Amino acid sequence: MRRVVLVTAWTWAGLVVAATLVVAVAGGIQGVLDVEKVGLLLMSPVYVALGLLIAVRQPGNRVSWLLFVVGTWFVVEGAADLRIGGQAEPPHPASIWDALAIIWLNSGFFFALIIPLFLLLYIFPTGRFLTRRWSWAGWLAGVVASIGFFVEAFATEIGPTDDTWTITNPIGFLEFDVENFSGLEDAPVIATVFGVGLVSLMVGGIPAIVTRYRRSNPLIRTQIKWVVYAMLLLAITLMSQIMFEFYQGFVAIFLFVFGLSVLPTTITIAITRYRLYEIDRLISGTIAYTLVVTLLGLIYAVGAVWLPTQLLGEQTPIFVAVSTLAVAALFNPVRKRILGWVDRRFYRAKYDAEQVVADFADRLQDATDLNQLTEDSVAVVNRTMQPTSVGIWVRTRQPQRDPRS
Repeated sequence: MRRVVLVTAWTWAGLVVAATLVVAVAGGIQGVLDVEKVGLLLMSPVYVALGLLIAVRQPGNRVSWLLFVVGTWFVVEGAADLRIGGQAEPPHPASIWDALAIIWLNSGFFFALIIPLFLLLYIFPTGRFLTRRWSWAGWLAGVVASIGFFVEAFATEIGPTDDTWTITNPIGFLEFDVENFSGLEDAPVIATVFGVGLVSLMVGGIPAIVTRYRRSNPLIRTQIKWVVYAMLLLAITLMSQIMFEFYQGFVAIFLFVFGLSVLPTTITIAITRYRLYEIDRLISGTIAYTLVVTLLGLIYAVGAVWLPTQLLGEQTPIFVAVSTLAVAALFNPVRKRILGWVDRRFYRAKYDAEQVVADFADRLQDATDLNQLTEDSVAVVNRTMQPTSVGIWVRTRQPQRDPRS
């Protein structure tokens, strides 16, 4: 079984990498690849490579297959977009490849990207559901994905999601309006099952990963923190894209690609490394610097924009200069205070360890019992470093023998 898994993983990865190169070359020849499309296309080998790494290290972990599916979505999405995306008029005559491209563009997002990411909350990091009671999520994901693909793949009229045009589906036989879930006798039922199922799958992942966290050992808890941290960063980057969509250029594209790449990276780190990095410290640092940037940005906005507008009716260079100098002067004091506050609230291990070591040093000055000292030493190591095992070797000096005896 291990050999079959490895052969499948390597073959899948090779096909995806080859397809990525073909799509990139074809897009370059057509001159339709911009920076954003290139960045998204590069996500395909990233997801697949990290999935392959997990498959090699842990062949039985199904998280690798979810990463394979997501990585495949990127490259197939790019190929479909090259064929159909941006066309103001329908292709004439429409071929089966045009229909497949439209079907993928409209439905692949759900069954190849969204649903695998939702399932990740149920099986991470072991690759299995916590108990058999949670296996309903796998069946529900199959039902939702099948509905989304079926109604799109076999509708008689299909087209881009913006409704600019439609084509006759050569494999379609359902008189069904995909955009409005209408046209069939059971259309309301289908729409209800699809909507409720998708929401249930998303909401159910929260108690699933919380329950696993509460029942797990410290190592798995740290792994779960990694994936939660990655999803938080992904949500922040996607929200920033939505809120500041008027910004264009390298920064916006970098944030978007970064949000997509951070999830598989942290998943792979959490699964493949036994000695994990200090995720608690990383989380507290992210929170702290987010607060620093937000506070200083607010100070700058008030001083450079709001205040001169209220007083003078327009922005002036002197207010901008003063606000810039104020932000520069406040950066270090604000950063130190906020880092200290966040560490006290979210990174208690640092302060607890320092307090434990200080208390132990005080007790060590008056310690006379070797057994009690040994127990205290083991307790200090467990509380501060949290090792998997700990032991103390005590060297006892043998009494010297009298040479005359």
